[in-house]
Amino acid sequence: MDLPDEPMLTTPVEHWSLPADNTLAAECKWDGYRTLCGRLDDGAPVIRSRTGTDLLPAFPDVTAALAEQLPPSSLLDGVM
Repeated sequence: MDLPDEPMLTTPVEHWSLPADNTLAAECKWDGYRTLCGRLDDGAPVIRSRTGTDLLPAFPDVTAALAEQLPPSSLLDGVM
Protein backbone atom coordinates (compact mmCIF):
# COMPACT_ATOMS: atom_id res chain seq x y z
CA MET A 1 0.00 0.00 0.00
CA ASP A 2 1.31 3.43 -0.89
CA LEU A 3 0.79 5.95 1.90
CA PRO A 4 -0.38 9.43 0.88
CA ASP A 5 2.20 12.18 1.32
CA GLU A 6 0.19 13.72 4.16
CA PRO A 7 -3.21 13.54 5.87
CA MET A 8 -6.10 15.65 4.67
CA LEU A 9 -6.07 19.14 6.16
CA THR A 10 -9.03 20.92 7.67
CA THR A 11 -10.45 24.12 6.23
CA PRO A 12 -12.22 26.65 8.46
CA VAL A 13 -15.70 27.74 7.39
CA GLU A 14 -18.27 30.08 8.94
CA HIS A 15 -21.38 28.03 8.11
CA TRP A 16 -21.79 24.47 6.92
CA SER A 17 -24.34 21.71 6.61
CA LEU A 18 -24.17 18.07 5.65
CA PRO A 19 -25.66 17.05 2.30
CA ALA A 20 -29.13 15.49 2.53
CA ASP A 21 -27.89 12.22 0.96
CA ASN A 22 -25.33 11.66 3.80
CA THR A 23 -22.40 11.35 1.38
CA LEU A 24 -20.16 13.56 3.50
CA ALA A 25 -19.13 13.51 7.11
CA ALA A 26 -17.41 16.22 9.11
CA GLU A 27 -15.42 16.34 12.31
CA CYS A 28 -14.57 19.08 14.75
CA LYS A 29 -10.94 20.19 14.86
CA TRP A 30 -9.54 19.52 18.32
CA ASP A 31 -5.97 20.20 19.39
CA GLY A 32 -3.82 17.23 18.50
CA TYR A 33 -1.67 15.62 15.83
CA ARG A 34 -3.08 15.24 12.33
CA THR A 35 -2.04 11.70 11.43
CA LEU A 36 -2.23 8.82 9.05
CA CYS A 37 -2.38 5.55 10.95
CA GLY A 38 -3.10 1.95 10.12
CA ARG A 39 -1.34 -1.21 9.03
CA LEU A 40 0.87 -1.69 6.02
CA ASP A 41 0.56 -4.61 3.59
CA ASP A 42 2.94 -6.66 5.74
CA GLY A 43 0.83 -5.99 8.85
CA ALA A 44 3.23 -3.50 10.46
CA PRO A 45 1.43 -0.67 12.30
CA VAL A 46 2.13 2.89 11.22
CA ILE A 47 1.33 6.27 12.80
CA ARG A 48 2.76 9.18 10.86
CA SER A 49 2.32 12.91 11.43
CA ARG A 50 1.54 15.44 8.73
CA THR A 51 5.26 16.23 8.50
CA GLY A 52 6.22 12.56 8.21
CA THR A 53 7.35 12.01 11.81
CA ASP A 54 6.98 8.44 13.09
CA LEU A 55 4.62 8.67 16.09
CA LEU A 56 4.54 4.96 17.03
CA PRO A 57 6.73 5.47 20.14
CA ALA A 58 4.49 8.31 21.38
CA PHE A 59 1.29 6.23 21.23
CA PRO A 60 2.06 2.66 22.39
CA ASP A 61 -1.58 1.88 23.27
CA VAL A 62 -2.81 3.03 19.86
CA THR A 63 0.00 1.10 18.16
CA ALA A 64 -1.09 -2.09 19.94
CA ALA A 65 -4.74 -1.48 19.05
CA LEU A 66 -3.87 -0.97 15.38
CA ALA A 67 -1.95 -4.25 15.32
CA GLU A 68 -4.79 -6.13 17.03
CA GLN A 69 -7.88 -4.61 15.45
CA LEU A 70 -7.14 -3.50 11.90
CA PRO A 71 -6.51 -5.81 8.98
CA PRO A 72 -3.34 -5.32 6.92
CA SER A 73 -3.54 -2.66 4.19
CA SER A 74 -5.81 -0.42 6.31
CA LEU A 75 -5.38 3.34 6.60
CA LEU A 76 -7.13 5.89 8.82
CA ASP A 77 -6.82 9.67 8.57
CA GLY A 78 -7.59 11.72 11.67
CA VAL A 79 -6.51 13.62 14.73
CA MET A 80 -4.81 11.99 17.70
